[in-house]
Amino acid sequence: MTCRIAVKSSCRREENRSAKHERSSLNCHRHEMKTAAPILFFAAAMLSQAADAPTNGVNAAQIYTPVFSNITAWSTAHPGFGTEPYTNVSSPEAAAAFKDLQPQLDALGAAQSAAYCDWGTHHEEGISAQLPYVSPAMKSAKAGLWAANYALSNNLPDFADYAMEAARVARNVGEDRLLIDLLVQIAGEKAAADLLAQNIGKLDAKQLDALEQNLQSLPPGTSLIEAMQMEKAMFIDNLIKQVLKAMREADTNLFEQISDDVSATNTVTDRTNSIAATAAAGAAKKSWLTENLRLTSIVDSGGSYKIGFETRDGDSFVIALGRPKRGIEMLSADYAREEAVIARSNETAIVKLKSREISPLRLRLRMPSPEQAKKLMGSPPSANAVQQLMLAFAAMGDSSDKEDRNIFNACGGTADGLMALLNKTSAEYGEWIAAFQRLPLDEFRKWQNDFLKTTTQLTRLMLPAVDKCADKEKQLLDSRTKLAAAIAARRAALTK
Repeated sequence: MTCRIAVKSSCRREENRSAKHERSSLNCHRHEMKTAAPILFFAAAMLSQAADAPTNGVNAAQIYTPVFSNITAWSTAHPGFGTEPYTNVSSPEAAAAFKDLQPQLDALGAAQSAAYCDWGTHHEEGISAQLPYVSPAMKSAKAGLWAANYALSNNLPDFADYAMEAARVARNVGEDRLLIDLLVQIAGEKAAADLLAQNIGKLDAKQLDALEQNLQSLPPGTSLIEAMQMEKAMFIDNLIKQVLKAMREADTNLFEQISDDVSATNTVTDRTNSIAATAAAGAAKKSWLTENLRLTSIVDSGGSYKIGFETRDGDSFVIALGRPKRGIEMLSADYAREEAVIARSNETAIVKLKSREISPLRLRLRMPSPEQAKKLMGSPPSANAVQQLMLAFAAMGDSSDKEDRNIFNACGGTADGLMALLNKTSAEYGEWIAAFQRLPLDEFRKWQNDFLKTTTQLTRLMLPAVDKCADKEKQLLDSRTKLAAAIAARRAALTK
């Protein structure tokens, strides 16, 4: 497996997902990147659910699960039907296909009574998170649209209900708030809205009332801004939390400790000492904890330490496990070795309780060999996002590609350097979202061209091609507007 970064547009996260064969139709998701190797993006991070799922009421996802399975079986039993909304609606076999689909269309309609939709996605798994609902949901939306077109072509009632089932499935997919979900939502809902607007004249007053009630009961789905925010939280900000947690725990699976007079190499291979020099420079930098704190008291209460400090400006305070003060917390206490580990932001230090010495806890990335990295990256992704990040950096550090090596070198081989790189990427990502929110799309495109010239290479690789997605979202909003206008016009015609 090659060491070069990333994948093509929306395909980036579709590796390892059941929906990956749908990639080509959702191709606006990512900027074009340089390879199919799952490099940095396997390192995506812990993410709490955006909102707590309701504890009562009906979950639409539970209604959909058996229906999706049955519609997949239906499409297999009736090849050529339901794959495209406007095909095979008049063939001799279409009547049998429509009849067999009817129970599943009725079952889809039950989702209208659902209180919420929780697909059970493990967002904390980041790039490795499975989205098994995406592909069958797309099939189900297409099946609903096909049924609506069949009904129209054969002068049957209920075409509006079938189109609305497609729209509801699409909106519920959007509830997971990822860009792939938004694109599925747009594809299903826009087609349904267009079909309804074009055929609104076939509805009588009672059917028009039912349609408006259906539209009002649709779930909210998602928006491009919400999807951008979710992706930043899922793939950058919570990775930072994971790395910070591993640093504070001095996780020896991920990091190794280095002293201020480090002279050992930190190379992936013996080919260069440049990373070692950078790591040494990073290790030699001053520590706020060691420069500003003086240990003043130690209280041992039954094996539970409380430690008092004084700062350079005369501030005094006491900390204990679970009781941080002044932004400083005790992470661990080793009673046998009489050591405690304290932290401030992403900086850690060891406190020697006997000598009262405070020493910075310098960590560098524990890199596997290129051979180990290739072997591990060929395996299913680890649930540990930071371990995947280590593999990514190992692969890039040994890459023949200059941009890969630049990202690896940017972190300096140290945990502090890695945190600085990720924090900069997070800040740039946030600036980019804010610009998208405040600028018209044409102005945003111009702004983005200049912005990308100044960002880190990691930021450039992580940002999705939202200007293309914005065009699609605008098309959906236009379709909603046209449908509303068509309903109003039809209502006016019926009241004459």
